[in-house]
Amino acid sequence: MVTSDFHTHTRRCRHAQGDVSEYVQNAAKTGLRRIGISDHIPFPDNRWIEERMDYSERDDYLADIIFAREQFPELQIFAGYEAEYVPEFESYFQNEILHGGMIQYLALGQHYFLEDGSWKSSYGGILLPDDLENYTNILIRGMESGLFAFVAHPDLFGNSYPAWDDACALQSHRIAQKAAELQLPLEINGYGFSKKPLITNQGARRMYPWEPFWEIVSHYQVPVIINSDAHSPLAVRGNFSQAITLAQRYHLRVCNDSIQFS
Repeated sequence: MVTSDFHTHTRRCRHAQGDVSEYVQNAAKTGLRRIGISDHIPFPDNRWIEERMDYSERDDYLADIIFAREQFPELQIFAGYEAEYVPEFESYFQNEILHGGMIQYLALGQHYFLEDGSWKSSYGGILLPDDLENYTNILIRGMESGLFAFVAHPDLFGNSYPAWDDACALQSHRIAQKAAELQLPLEINGYGFSKKPLITNQGARRMYPWEPFWEIVSHYQVPVIINSDAHSPLAVRGNFSQAITLAQRYHLRVCNDSIQFS
C-alpha cells in the first residue's frame, strides 16, 4: 500500500481548488501517512504568473502549511514546490528556496522548454522531433542540477506529440538512462489518468502516463514515484490504483514510502 503523495496543488496556483488544510484533511481520510504540498514555484520576476502564485505570496503559502501541521500532527506534511528548471534561477532555487527557508523539496515539472533562446510551452507545444529533443535537453539539465527530489510527469510530451516514433524512443531512453545514473525517481502521474484522451492517427490514447515510455523505463534500474498531482482536495491519492497497476505491469520499483526529504 502506497501511503505517500508528494504532488498536490492548492488554490494559490490559480488553476486548482482548496486550501492546504483541506488537502491534508482528505489525505488523512484516504489513509496517507505523508503528504507534500507542491504548488508551482513563484519566480522573482513573476514569469508565467497566470498559473502560479505571486512571488509575494510565498510566506503565506508556508504559513498555511505550518497551520496544517498544527491541525494534523498525526501526518507528516512536507513543504515543496513544483518547479521548472530555469538556468538563470539556479542560485535562487538553491540559496533562497532550499537553503533559505522551510521548503523541503523541489519536484521537477518542466512545463516550458527552450527553443532558439525563447521559452515555449511543453503543454501543446511538443509537436516535432526537434521540440521533443529540446524538451528532453532542458529536462536532463534539471535532473543533473541536483536541485530536485523527483521528476514530475517526465512523459509530459505525450500531451501533444502526435504518435510514438523513433524520436520518442530515443528521448525516452535518454531520460530513463539519466534517471538511472542519478537514481532520481520518475513520477507516474495520477492526474494523467483523468485527462481527456488525445485523438491521434494511431487512435485515442492517454496523454500521459504514456505506456511505451514506461516500457522503456523498465529496462533501467530507475526508482519510480506515484503521485496524484491533485488539483482539488478530493483528488488526493487520486488514481493510485491505476498507477500501481501500470508499475506492476512493467515491474517498476515504487519508492514513495522510502523517499526522504531534508
